[in-house]
This record gives sequence, structure tokens and C-alpha cells, in this order.
Amino acid sequence: MTKPLSELPVRAAAHDVHVRRWPEQPQRVDGRRGDDPVRLISRLKFEAAILVLLLVTFAAVQFQGLFTAKSLSITPGNLASFAPYSYTDAPSGGTSTITLDPKRVMRWSCELRGGYAYPFCGYGMIFDKSDRGEGLDFSKFQTVTLNVRYTGAASKMRVALINHDPRHKVAGGKPNQIEFPVRQGQQTVTLNLENLFVAEWWAAANNLPAEVAAPRIDNVTAIEVQPGSDAAVGHYDFELDSITFAGRQISQAQYYLLLLGIWVLLIGGFLIHRFFQVRRSFEARHERQVQESRELEAAKAMAESASAAKSAFLANMSHELRTPLNAILGYAQLLERETLTDRQAVAAQTIHQSGAHLLTLITDILDLSKIEAGRLELMPASFDLHACIGTVANIMRIRAEEKGLAFLCALEDHVPQTVIGDEKRLRQVLINLLGNALKFTGAGQVSLVVSATTAEAGGNRLRVEVRDTGIGMKTEHLPLIFEAFEQVGDAERRAGGTGLGLSITRRIVALMGGTIEVESREGEGSRFWFDIPLETVSALSAPKRTEAEAVGGYAGPRRRLLVVDDDESNRALLVTTLAELGFGTDEAANGAEALDRIVDARPDLVLTGLKMPVMDGCAFAGRVRSDPNLADLPVIIFSANPDAQTRKRALAAGAAAFLASPILAEDLKATLASQLALAWTHGVIVEAKAIKDGAIVPPPSAQLETLMQLALAGNMRAIRKFADDLAVADPHCGAFAERLKTLAAGYQSPAILDLVSYHLNARQAA
Repeated sequence: MTKPLSELPVRAAAHDVHVRRWPEQPQRVDGRRGDDPVRLISRLKFEAAILVLLLVTFAAVQFQGLFTAKSLSITPGNLASFAPYSYTDAPSGGTSTITLDPKRVMRWSCELRGGYAYPFCGYGMIFDKSDRGEGLDFSKFQTVTLNVRYTGAASKMRVALINHDPRHKVAGGKPNQIEFPVRQGQQTVTLNLENLFVAEWWAAANNLPAEVAAPRIDNVTAIEVQPGSDAAVGHYDFELDSITFAGRQISQAQYYLLLLGIWVLLIGGFLIHRFFQVRRSFEARHERQVQESRELEAAKAMAESASAAKSAFLANMSHELRTPLNAILGYAQLLERETLTDRQAVAAQTIHQSGAHLLTLITDILDLSKIEAGRLELMPASFDLHACIGTVANIMRIRAEEKGLAFLCALEDHVPQTVIGDEKRLRQVLINLLGNALKFTGAGQVSLVVSATTAEAGGNRLRVEVRDTGIGMKTEHLPLIFEAFEQVGDAERRAGGTGLGLSITRRIVALMGGTIEVESREGEGSRFWFDIPLETVSALSAPKRTEAEAVGGYAGPRRRLLVVDDDESNRALLVTTLAELGFGTDEAANGAEALDRIVDARPDLVLTGLKMPVMDGCAFAGRVRSDPNLADLPVIIFSANPDAQTRKRALAAGAAAFLASPILAEDLKATLASQLALAWTHGVIVEAKAIKDGAIVPPPSAQLETLMQLALAGNMRAIRKFADDLAVADPHCGAFAERLKTLAAGYQSPAILDLVSYHLNARQAA
């Protein structure tokens, strides 16, 4: 018989609980205890370090241009570093001439004369004086600014960056050009180096492939300035005051990624330091209390007080650390949306995953602290036990399929449908146990078996059993696995956990009035099971299924919806929900992409988030309303900020309706029914009507039997392949295959079984 929680023994094991008490603090004159000066100084050091780090970060952000900017300016004063030169069409048979000013080295005049097909002249500055093909790397520059004084007949000028490519030694180097308009007199022109193009005559003359003829300025040996493509016969005067190249050594995204990585490392180091500091503090205190417990009988109460204070401290510390960690995770997600190189993308993803792991550790510590401090309370209420177990099973089945494992879920017939208990905590226990089983199972299967038993002293109990064919455990390790921060198994599998999952699971089960036990053999697998009291709800008092819960589809032709959101997980959730209701779906990541998708997909309705990059939901709705061809297309905007002002702004922008996120199923169905004039249908009524109308044609009985075996095994991947093959082999069964794929996409095992059973029974009855 299980004892109440208040009667459980204080010492679960010989090493579990020891007598502890806080060290004495100095007594003040007024009789109250003052703060330890060493503790105060340590706290001030930490706050000072945080302040200094914030100031350094602010300075780094404020003056980031000093660290990332790069420029090169060519003026008459530093022209000695380069070698000026000039050229005309004279060597090729022309008669044009060019004259350099000996006193002003960046000034020249040119006389273009007729008699030559394409008269030309130009001025250049060579960097490669030794003619070794060793130039300067201009690939970090984004712009070039020319301060020029000009008089001449042409209205365009050209700047050419002559690049030497050691892979293909072509005489004269590759001329990468930019042509720009010019007016008479003094002017300043800024050009974007992304607009560089390789002179067509040069690429054609050298017969080079496209990858070599593409613009490249990583080894520039000279810069040239000349009249543009509209150069005519006449006199030209040029004078350059300066040519300035500007750009960045590294991008802003790279710079902020570096700052973010430094913050993550510092916070991670702080977490580790504080954890081991707390651990060392309590270990030292534990040793002192062991000795004092032999002399003072009251040390037990003081040890319990110390344990409560420890839990409160851990809870407060965890809460305070979540705030900066959440900010780090948010900025990491923003960085992942930037255009990054592969290496940068991996770094941003690593920061995100590491931050998420730290957040999981803090959450587990907080749960453990609540349990130890006695602040974790169960919230019993009536709920659908079958639905709860089915939801967890569907989640874990996906994880199992990803690892190539079989997953079995068995719910015995006598397990009641509706019970009273804490559904959230029961789901947490199931996920912990099944997640642990999947983690330590490399091949074979994981199974979940739920049954109801009758206790010897009367009353019903719920038994949940989790089995796996994983690596198992040694017998001497079994007493340790339920202890906090204890992990067994190889180092590779231990690295991804916190060592708190099973400890929290055992304590939650104890709060529910049950016990958890384990059997395991090394190399053969493990078996966990627990029994908890079962309080059922009679059929008369059980909550009835509402129309919204029973909806299985809608009458009429199949509708297609477009889901728009920059958050992939939000889109996936909506797509799955809509697929379960029988809708076809398309996706877009922002409003601009959605406008393009509308042309191809021609949806009946659009569901869009409010805040998105490129084009948000309000701007998208406005564009749709302004297009006469799309004026009748309903647009529903959803947002996690559902205040009156946001709702008003969305409707004013042209939205047909507004939904608060997270979107409730009842609200979604009601809004869709209103906007699309839908009539919801239920259960097998949909199938019966579809068969009568000839809309759904099932496959032969033999194929239905095969499909039944796949459905009983819960193999959604095989069911989706079955549906694809069926649609190709027999187009008459296309509607049945589409319905099957929709249910499989939502992992609706019971619905698939109902669908196949209904058609099998209909065939047998016929």
C-alpha cells in the first residue's frame, strides 16, 4: 500500500539527505543578523563586471563602423605610390592625342580625331609597377567616389578596374567597367561596384568561358578613366581631385554575430561557475552538518530549512537568468534569417541550439526547485485520457521514425475515457519516459502500454509501462538514475541531457500518489512503469463532444488556402490543422512571396501573420484590396498581440477577419465557415455522402486489408507512400488517396482506422 506523501521517509537512501544548516552570520547590535561582507563584496564585483561588459558592448555597437569600415583614397598627394599613364588609339591606326599636365599629375586633356572606327583615349594609374601581376584586393569595397572636373563632347564616362587573373594570363588584364553620366564642370559621383561589367569586346576577343569573363576585382593592377560609349570627335579636359574606394572588412551581420557569440560564452561560463559555486558551497556545508548532527538533535530541522533556502535560491537564479537567455535566443533566430555564409549559418544555428539547451537546463532546475520547496501543486480536472495518450504517442512516433525505430502504443479496452487528474503533469511524465527510451535506443522498438488495475485494498489504479530495446543499464546504476544531476550510460548520450528528467518524473508521480519502478539488463533494454490512483468520470457527467470537436470536414468542393508566416513552425501547425479539416494548402514566408503565390495557386482564402519581414500582413492585405482581380479574396490576419488597436489596424488595412494567436480551433472553424460559407460535416457521414455522390471511390478489398495493417502499425510514412502509389495506379481512387494523405499528414491514426474500417464494412455488406 502506498503511503501518503506526508508519511514518506525523509531519507530515501543512505546518501540522499544529510543534516545541513546555514553558517552563522555576524550578529548586529539590534539583534538582527547582517549581510556577510565577503558576500556583499562578491555581489558588487559581479554587478561591476556586468556594468563594464554592458558599456563595452554599447561602445562596440556605437562605433562598429570603426572596426568594420575600410577605405582607399587616391589623390595627387599620394599618387607617388602609383604610376600614372595614358593611352590613345594612335598605336592601332588612329590619330587621337592625349596630353598630361606635368604640374597637376591627375589632370589631362585629350583630342579625339576622326579617321578611326572607334577613337578613344584614357588615363590610368598602375599599382603593379614591377609588372608581376601583383595587384590590390578591391573585393571588400562596395563603392567608388570620383571628385572630377570635366569638359568635353561626351555625356558619359567610364571607370575601369584592370584585374589580373593568375589562372588565365591574358594580355592587359580583365577590364571591369562602370559607365556613368557626367555633366560639364566640377562634380562628385558615387558608384556601386556591384554594377561592374566586363567589356564585351575583351571577353569576345579572348574567347573566355563565362566563369572567367565574370567581373572580379580581387587582384586589381590598374585603374583607368576614359570617355564613355558616346565619345565623339572633339576636345576633352579631365581633372581628378580624388578617387575614393569605401567598404567594409566584415558585414554587420558578422560583427553582431561575433558580439552575440561572446555574450553566449560569458553567460554560459557564468552559469557553470555559479552552479559549481553553489555545489561546492553546499558540499562544504553538508560536511559541517554531518559532524554537527551527532551533537545536536535539532540539526534535522535546520537542514530542511537549508534545503528549502537552496531550492528558493535556485528558483530565483533560474528566473533571473531566463531573461538574458531569451534575448540571446531571439537574436540568434534573427541572425538565422540574415543572408549568411554556410559557416556563419552553422555558427548562428549552434548559438541557437546551445541557448535552447541552457534554457532547458534552467527550466529543469526550476521544476526541481519547486518540488523541493513544496511549491509544485497538481491541478486536477476532468480530461480525455485517450486523447492525452494519443497526442503524446503521435509526437513520439515522429521521433521514432526519424531514428528508424518501431513505436507501439497499446491502450487496453478497460481504460476509462474520461478521468480526473493533472493532464499537463501526466503528459510531462510520459514525454520524459518515452524521450529517455528513444534517446538510449539505437535499434529495435519503443512501446507504451496503458492499462487499468484494481489495487488489493480496493480502488482502481492506472498503470503506464514504457519498454525499449536499448542499451540497458547495469544493476548497480539503477538506484542512481532517479537522483538529480545523475546520469548513466556512455558519454555521447549523456552529453545531451541535464540529469533531471527522471528525478522530476519520480517526484511528480509521487505527488500523484503513485510509485515508479524500473527493470533493466545491460545490452537488452529497460522497462519503466508506474501506478497512480485512477478517479473516473461517469458517462453522464463526462463532457460531451461539441460540434467543433466532432468536425470531420465540410460539404461541397475542395477549397484551397494560402498560409503566410515567416515562422516555419507556425506555418506547419496551421497547415496540419487545415489539412485535418480537408483543405488543400500552399505556403509563403512573407507578403511579397504570397503575392507571387496567389497568381499560381489561386487560393479561396489567405491566412497571414501580422509581423513579417519584407511585407507584413497589413501591407499584404492592402495590396490585395487594391487589386481589382483580388478584391473578393478574403484575407484573415492573426497576431500574438490581439489588442483593440492591432485588431482595428488589421481590419482597416483590408482584412476580412482578425484572429488572436495562438489560434483556437473553434475560432478558426467559425471564421472559416463565415468567410467561405462552409457547412461542416461529421465523422462517417462525410464518407457515406461522398460514396453516394460518387466523389470517393475506395480501392479493392485486398488493398484495403493491406492499408489496415499499416494503420494498425501506425506507419504514417508507409501510408503516405501507399496513397501516392494508389493515386498514380488508379485515378478513380484519387479522392480516397487525397483523403488518406490528409489524415496521415496530421498523424490521425484513429481517423485512418475508421476510414478503412468503414469502407471494408461497406464492401462486405455489398
